[in-house]
Amino acid sequence: MNPNEHIAPGDPNLGPTPSVGGHSHQGQHGHVSHGDQHSATSGFNPPEVAGFQEQDFAAGKAVVVLMLGIFVTGVILYSIVAYNVLP
Repeated sequence: MNPNEHIAPGDPNLGPTPSVGGHSHQGQHGHVSHGDQHSATSGFNPPEVAGFQEQDFAAGKAVVVLMLGIFVTGVILYSIVAYNVLP
């Protein structure tokens, strides 16, 4: 069957209707199924994951430093303008 074909809801050839998030409350044989997300692996080994987390932490620090720099620059510019405008 072509996956791009439109299939009417409730078609008996489809089997049980899947629910959102991979959770199905009644499987094909009447048992409760919770999808495959619990048994899925990421495909990355632990050192790679640790490297990704280290890079994410470094990038987060860089973003915070840049935002702080922009904020301080804005406060300084605002202070200069406010000082020169006020009598």
